Amino acid sequence: MKYWAVKTAKVKLKMVPGYSDKGFTLVEVLVSSVILAAGLVTLTGISTRCMSYVQLNRDYEMAWQLMDRQLTMIESMGIDNFIEQEQREGEFGGENEYDIKYSWQAKLASESEDALYRVDVDVFWQRRNRSHKITASTMLNGQGIILLDSDLTN
Repeated sequence: MKYWAVKTAKVKLKMVPGYSDKGFTLVEVLVSSVILAAGLVTLTGISTRCMSYVQLNRDYEMAWQLMDRQLTMIESMGIDNFIEQEQREGEFGGENEYDIKYSWQAKLASESEDALYRVDVDVFWQRRNRSHKITASTMLNGQGIILLDSDLTN
């Protein structure tokens, strides 16, 4: 019995001068690692900033909902009854999912002799030692209670 040895020819690609089929060099690995790390740091920073903006957007959305609720309450009870109660500010306590204290303040101004009142409502809150505020105004028609300027500012 004869055994035939089969020789395979190893073909080297010589397209680029200095090409070697041994793998990547240390410099290539380090450069690609630095590029990858820079990309990951950038993406992490962007995602952190996006999460911060999402949280701030939730705060503003909650503030607008609470302001709408307060204005609806003032309108449903009637501006005259609201004036008689003499409560121009208050807090919305911990009703939201993040336990942020929102507070409100209403300012009234008599606009004309026809018992038309301008109602300005501000909602305040604080997150991470930074204060935020939104304001809305509306006009409500009352029954003609006469207010002095000192009554409106209290």
